[in-house]
Amino acid sequence: SADVPLPKKSRSFQEHAKEEGLHSGLFRTEILREVAVLCHFLQKPTNTVSTILAALDKLEDYPIDQQVLEKTGIGVQVATFKKHANSAVASRATSLIGSWKAEKQHRDTVRKGFIQKGVTKRAAKEMEEGLFNFACPLGILEGEGIREYKRQYTRLSTHLRGKGTGCLLEKLANRLVDPHAVAVLPDSMLMSEDQQQREREDREENLRAVISGRLDHEGTVTDQYVCLKCEGTRTSYRESQTGWHNDQQDPTIRVQCLDCGFSWKEGDDHGLAGS
Repeated sequence: SADVPLPKKSRSFQEHAKEEGLHSGLFRTEILREVAVLCHFLQKPTNTVSTILAALDKLEDYPIDQQVLEKTGIGVQVATFKKHANSAVASRATSLIGSWKAEKQHRDTVRKGFIQKGVTKRAAKEMEEGLFNFACPLGILEGEGIREYKRQYTRLSTHLRGKGTGCLLEKLANRLVDPHAVAVLPDSMLMSEDQQQREREDREENLRAVISGRLDHEGTVTDQYVCLKCEGTRTSYRESQTGWHNDQQDPTIRVQCLDCGFSWKEGDDHGLAGS
């Protein structure tokens, strides 16, 4: 019998999202519709190995999260191919299910982490969704996306441990901040009143130290780094050699903010200005 035709797309979801500069949330309706079509297609008894593999290949291009799994039933359908007689089909189905489960477990761990720090279940769910959309604009938890996701989770977890008037937990409980937007807020808006006061005092003291020459720094002055603590761009950096790789030392770049004195290693929760 003739193969059932697959739904056609002129370009992949990820290509479309990159070109339009949009994130997966804006494609939710399209994702649900097209994944539902693929799910229905995979149920056809007239499918051949080649059409099944083609459909599974298409599924790899979509951000499949818990909502998509629940509304389309695609996880249940793909799981039926894990024991398919054709080893390629079985392997591809197993790989897909494994990747979906791994992402779900990773995101569930973050939600539970927020809850353990005192956030309500509802707010924890919204915080994680906002964090995911911020760190993974294409809806794919991999590469730089997962690294940013982990960095932001660490940052937010640090703020959730803060205590006192105006702390993040209090702001969330009183809905003074939108849980969906917490990940995009600067540290200054997540601190308690006491923390903000100490931050101002530290910055003023370090500024006086810089002016008087008491704050020592080595290296080259630049404005190409952004301080995560005070968001200033007056910095200096120096390169040192640490560790060995292929008989050559790997360079480590340390950066110091000349406004507040904070220092860090390049790549540790900081980025280049304008990047």
